[in-house]
Amino acid sequence: CGWGTLMRRLKERGVLDQGFSEQIGEAMMASCCALMNEFGAVLGQTHSDELTVLVPPTKGARAHGGSMQKWISTAASVATNVFNRRIAAVAAERNMVLDKVIVAHFDCRVGVFETAAEAQALILWRASDCAVNAPSDAIKWSDAAMKVREFNTIEKLAYLQSHELLPLRRHHGYGSLFAE
Repeated sequence: CGWGTLMRRLKERGVLDQGFSEQIGEAMMASCCALMNEFGAVLGQTHSDELTVLVPPTKGARAHGGSMQKWISTAASVATNVFNRRIAAVAAERNMVLDKVIVAHFDCRVGVFETAAEAQALILWRASDCAVNAPSDAIKWSDAAMKVREFNTIEKLAYLQSHELLPLRRHHGYGSLFAE
C-alpha cells in the first residue's frame, strides 16, 4: 500500500539511492520466501511490490486451521514484518534511523483455483505483469520527463535504451521465482 510514496521517502532521506534498489529487491525476495515457509508454498514469485505464493490444497487446509481470515492477516503481517526489518537494517548500515512514517504496509488477497494449471497461470500472468511494470518503474525513477511515463511499453524500453538505462537489473527486469 502506498509503494511509490514509500520509495520516494526512502530515497529522499538517503536510505536508498536513486533508481532501482537491490536492497528493495532483496527485501521482497526475503518476504516471498518467508511467506512460502509460513504457508508451505511450493512456488513463489515477486517483482516490484508484488508477492504471489502457491500453496497446495493439502497444506492449505492445515495452515492456521484453514481459516481464510487468518491466512490473510498472517500473510500481510509476515510480509510487512520481514520487509520492514530488512529496510531498517539497510538504514542502520548507513547509520540512519527510519522515521516512524517510513514503513511498508502490505495488503493480501487469497485466491482458490480448481486446478494446478489455473494456479500456475497466475504466476505466468505475474511474470507478464513484471514485463510491463519494470520499464514503467525504471522510467519513474529516472530523470525522464513526465510525458515519457505515458509511453507504451515498447516506447519506454526504447527510451531506456537510448539513455543507456538497459539492461535492467535481474530482479527489477524479470522478478524472482522460488520453488520448493
